Amino acid sequence: MRCRAAGFAAAVIVALLVPAAAQAAGADLAISQAKSGRFPARSFVLTLPERKALTVGEVAITENGGDVSDLHVTPGGAAGPRSFATVLAIDASQSMRGQAIDDAMAAARAFAARRNADQQLGVVFFSHAPTIALAPTSDPTKIDSVLARAPALSRGTRIFDATSSALQLLARSGVAVGSVIVLSDGADVGSQVSERAVTSAASRTHLRVFTVGLRSPSFTASSLRTLAAGAGGAYAEAASSKQLGGIFDALGRRFGNEYLVTYRSTAPLGSKVTVNATVAGVRGAATTTYTTPPFSGIADAPAATTTHGWASTTAALIVCLIAAALLGTGAFLLLRPRRRTLSDRISGFVIDDSWNHELEHGHHTPAMLLSAERSLAHSRLWSAFAEDVEISGTEAPPVRIALATLTATLCVLALGVGLGNVGLSVIAFFVPVAVWFAVHVRAERQRRAFDSQLADNLQVIASAMRAGHSFVGAMSVAADDAQEPAKSEFRRIVSDDQLGIPLDAAISTVADRMHSPELEYVGLVATLQRETGGNTAEVIDRVTETIRERADLRRLVRTLTAQGRFGGGVVSVLPVALIAFILVSRPHYFDEVLHHPIGRVMIVASVMMIVFGWTAIRKIVDIKV
Repeated sequence: MRCRAAGFAAAVIVALLVPAAAQAAGADLAISQAKSGRFPARSFVLTLPERKALTVGEVAITENGGDVSDLHVTPGGAAGPRSFATVLAIDASQSMRGQAIDDAMAAARAFAARRNADQQLGVVFFSHAPTIALAPTSDPTKIDSVLARAPALSRGTRIFDATSSALQLLARSGVAVGSVIVLSDGADVGSQVSERAVTSAASRTHLRVFTVGLRSPSFTASSLRTLAAGAGGAYAEAASSKQLGGIFDALGRRFGNEYLVTYRSTAPLGSKVTVNATVAGVRGAATTTYTTPPFSGIADAPAATTTHGWASTTAALIVCLIAAALLGTGAFLLLRPRRRTLSDRISGFVIDDSWNHELEHGHHTPAMLLSAERSLAHSRLWSAFAEDVEISGTEAPPVRIALATLTATLCVLALGVGLGNVGLSVIAFFVPVAVWFAVHVRAERQRRAFDSQLADNLQVIASAMRAGHSFVGAMSVAADDAQEPAKSEFRRIVSDDQLGIPLDAAISTVADRMHSPELEYVGLVATLQRETGGNTAEVIDRVTETIRERADLRRLVRTLTAQGRFGGGVVSVLPVALIAFILVSRPHYFDEVLHHPIGRVMIVASVMMIVFGWTAIRKIVDIKV
């Protein structure tokens, strides 16, 4: 009799506590915001105090007292697997050992069995760290397998970390209505995520957090209460683990009484909206508020004046002035009249090889570009660039390449300023450097090819001189049999000699063009042959032998220093490329560094270290032979 009386008393206590827990879980008519599509589409969760078959005609939704359009009401059981999901976050600390964890798992199994078939369920166990036992799924086999046995217990109670992990699971699942149920018998200890961050994430993603507290010697209800209040949920408390089943059953009934309400809002942009919901036959009304997105059109333009850095009006004005100055300077150089020189007058009667080359390839350089090229001819940098373009074998004239580079630079700069992307704006200034580097690399490749061909061509010259040819005639024979680029350079020497230029001067000019000190020895031989005579073929053989030995030594040095040169290039380019990629993908990533004095000092120091490191490596591996 005593056992029956005790059982009856326990049943009465549970019967009294469960309604209180259900009320704490939100048994009145309630409405909360769900994940919506693009405005004006709106989605809300309507919770009834008891199960009822609703129709659209029984639900009235108003915004600021006005009606809405295209209203739809869908029960949770018919909303589909992508609409509703719940994640159970269960405390697996040492204080839950014994009957507490067993009753908690039993309540979780009862909750899973009560859910709608299409409702997804996930499970997170937490102690010193959260453990994702099951991602949200509607597969009953997986759910039963995870909830069949209690998890391993350990020290620690990181409630906020576990709630954050559960919210991330729901956010990745893409459901419209997501809920987290947190069960714990203690206070939060050691969470890396703050309470404010968790509630802010729940509000931002329109997810709800319900908390259940189980009384124990280390129990503190404050963390669970504030978490539920800040995340749009409710708090329930159990005096013993036996009451967990009733609380989870009340939560299951609440979720079973939820309906997904969708409609199209007619509220203006940038306004605060009060949503009021009433249901026929249900006492009271549910109210919530939200703010419509702001208008992002012309009305927002004045706000740009308050920005700083590259997105400010001042920066845009400076860039526009620089672009206008560059375009004006280019137009002046292209259009300004120049006095016709003797070469200009002669060129009207003579068609040289460059014109033949352009005619063969369908190129015709406009008069403006020719005028610009003549204007820049006195510049040492332009002369070096034009020489590299000619040696590299590029078909386009240098002035065309310069004009295309200027156009590409201005386009990238305008795109960066228009998008407010600092990375594109910085990359624009590297476009001319990249073009010059590409042309220079091709020219250096041609110069190295000339050096590798020089010994064989000098051997041909020596053989032709033994056969009775003069020095110039032997060089003409070598030019006929040589390959590019030696063929063109030897022909240049022969042509200059025919025009009356001293042979040693013509050879010296080609040696400077091709950066070939070995060819200067040949010019010295030509000078000696002109002034003193002698066996020039034998001298050229000696020079050829010396050139071959120097070439072998140079190739050996390049082979031994290849790793150092490659490593220096990678170490120098990698930071710059990484920073450029970050600036393009995340333009505001370095804002704090750029706006802090210490950050600017660090940037300058980094640039100096990169330049110093690249220079030091180049000095180490650049061995003159």
